[in-house]
Amino acid sequence: MAAARVEVARASDAALFAAPALASAEAALARARRLATEGKAYRDAILVAGEAVEHADEAFRQSTMKKRFFARKLTRCLGELEGLLSMAGSRGATPEELAPFELRYRSVRTLGESGDLLTAIAEAEAFKPELLLFEQRFRDQH
Repeated sequence: MAAARVEVARASDAALFAAPALASAEAALARARRLATEGKAYRDAILVAGEAVEHADEAFRQSTMKKRFFARKLTRCLGELEGLLSMAGSRGATPEELAPFELRYRSVRTLGESGDLLTAIAEAEAFKPELLLFEQRFRDQH
């Protein structure tokens, strides 16, 4: 049971989003297995396996919460980028001028859809200042 819970935590990307809790779960699981193989240490093994389950559940909880947080943050970032693209377009940017920015926006969105939330957010945050400058050119014209 403890090993299965640790696997569930790993599958939730706990190594990325809840590394300390996952490390504690894995260490406790290893201790429990070691105790189980030693003679007459089954009771201790069961107690330590319980600790592994607690840590694995905490790793899963933390990972799930952080992934939700980053998914919402990425959604906000994408909304801001989309809004800037739309404003530039409505203020006179040509399709040719918009094309490289739209391509980069789609690239960021695809990263997020693939589950690489942290990279997608970093890309979106790096892209936003460039897009703001681009959009500003057209705002000044109106």
